Amino acid sequence: MCGILGIFKIDGIDHSISSEKNLSLMLGGLVERGPDQQGLYISKSTILGHSRLSIIDPLNGTQPMQCLNNRFVITYNGEIFNYNELKDLLISHGIRFKTNCDTEVVLNAYIKFGVKCLDMFNGQFSFCIFDKRKKEFFLARDKIGILPLFYTNQKDHFFFSSNLKSLLVCNSISNEVNFNSLEQIAGFWSTIGENTFLKNIQSLEPGHYMKLSISGRTVQKYWDLNFNKSNFHLSFTKQKEILKDLIQNSIKVRLNSDVPLCSYLSGGLDSSIISSIASNICSQPLKTFSIRFTDIAFDESEFQNLISDYSQIENFFIKVNGHLIAENFENSIWHIEQPVYRTAPIPMLLLSRFVNDNNYKVTLTGEGADEIAWGYEIFKETLLRKNLKDSNDSKWVKELIEIYPYLKHYNKRNANQLVTFYKSFPYDDSDPISSHKIRLSQGKKFMKYLSADLQDNIFKCNRAEEELEDILPAEFYNFSSLQKTQYIEMKTFLQGYLLSSQGDRMLMANSVEGRYPFLDSKVINFFSSITPESKLNNNTEKYILKETFKDILPNKIINRQKYPYRAPEAKILIASKLAEKYLSETYTKDLVNIDLFKRLIKKIDQNSNSFSDDKCFILLLSFLSCYSNTISRYKNIKPINSFGSINIQYECSI
Repeated sequence: MCGILGIFKIDGIDHSISSEKNLSLMLGGLVERGPDQQGLYISKSTILGHSRLSIIDPLNGTQPMQCLNNRFVITYNGEIFNYNELKDLLISHGIRFKTNCDTEVVLNAYIKFGVKCLDMFNGQFSFCIFDKRKKEFFLARDKIGILPLFYTNQKDHFFFSSNLKSLLVCNSISNEVNFNSLEQIAGFWSTIGENTFLKNIQSLEPGHYMKLSISGRTVQKYWDLNFNKSNFHLSFTKQKEILKDLIQNSIKVRLNSDVPLCSYLSGGLDSSIISSIASNICSQPLKTFSIRFTDIAFDESEFQNLISDYSQIENFFIKVNGHLIAENFENSIWHIEQPVYRTAPIPMLLLSRFVNDNNYKVTLTGEGADEIAWGYEIFKETLLRKNLKDSNDSKWVKELIEIYPYLKHYNKRNANQLVTFYKSFPYDDSDPISSHKIRLSQGKKFMKYLSADLQDNIFKCNRAEEELEDILPAEFYNFSSLQKTQYIEMKTFLQGYLLSSQGDRMLMANSVEGRYPFLDSKVINFFSSITPESKLNNNTEKYILKETFKDILPNKIINRQKYPYRAPEAKILIASKLAEKYLSETYTKDLVNIDLFKRLIKKIDQNSNSFSDDKCFILLLSFLSCYSNTISRYKNIKPINSFGSINIQYECSI
């Protein structure tokens, strides 16, 4: 994957913005996303920039790329996995090609089919195509939101980029923090819709495109998650056959690469399926990469060894301890560009660095399976809350305790308190976001740690739930409770945290591209069309996945109780004295309640903290770190050393 940027002003871009110094800095903010080559297209009214990570046709494919008659120019970030089939189709329409890369396929597909090309793409992408004749821009983002695209309209200029920091180094762009985003992140783990951590910068939503011209700007949705019953009639055996073919094909097309490729292996079901199938398809022995922890409470090495031995895969691993997590905390926030609830992204940052050090540019990874196959605890939690509402409490105690077996307070001794807690959050069918009420209540605990003035400003708006409801489609209200749960998870946790903070940002920090077989459009659509029991069956999560692939995996992997990837959290950060650094900053008293923050630190230090205390501390610390980066405009960004090394295409006539 790569980094893209653009600037547009119809009567001419201001010289201060188009200066070598400014463009070098803006490209410098993208260099980790694409260290192999930088390019610019420059005209009087338009600048398009590109920072390339060469994966397909490394010798060609220089960007920004113009079509053969030079009317259209593209800057593109991503991979289209069915580009060979689309290329054949375009050739049959008489279109000629000068490269073997998917960039040219995307460009020509838009020229030939217009907006409809987006429905034809099987991939992950964000791109901009400029039509010189019409002076019209077309920007688009992939269906799930794997790749980012930020934009803003300030001082009569339109800007876009793959990174917030690439925009902020331009002094013409406001760096005012969107404090209301804290309520969204606290409640849903991500900002909602087009919101970002910055007040005047928006994110183009997944499954959306934008057209920008002299006459104005329009944003349209071209895809959304939906559910149907088209495969309800199929036998379970037939469903498994179809699913096996879909997953195998999804992995196969994602193995297409002109550079070395590997796979992540956590030891869980999803990465084990991918690694096992990929190892049988690859023409060269597949190598896998894993995270291991010195703290056995988080370590999954037993299962990593099990699958690597069983499938005869050579597995490489890094060993992560608390010191490494604390040492890399600020660097991870620098790349994430928004506050987070967990330290889990940090080991992923270290893993991608390890992959890069071993000369790999591409990795397969298993994100998305828990959302589409109903693997997360929140699906069981939603059902439990519905059942507890009208049933005998004792009947559900065992299932309640087993929802979060890795949390120490989920045990028989606390059964009565747990039942009381869950009964205080009954599932309400009339409330569209009822499935996430517990998560929202935990988010409200964080808000008390903010300064009084900041709380007042946020609570004047207090719109996190409304912001989410605003993006729900009309058909959402006809979904079942678990379908609603999935939709919200995919619109918040998956796209805003898992694929972003823990995924794309941690991969791209070390110039590694992630590919997600479970997020193939055909795979998602299939899971959305089968019976609920195929996904969550008698309290067995991801039932059809387990049944479909149990012949290629050890029983211990198939029958393993759900264990989410986690990392050591607040205690190790407090020991590092990082909090003390931010407490000494002059701006901290304007942002947080110092007394409560200090009490929270003491509570954690004395081991009298709860799980939610840990999360509040990390969110506070990451908020302060992110704020520091933002107000300083990411001062550590270095400009491209030699402007002459950038491939520049000048267009003097526009």
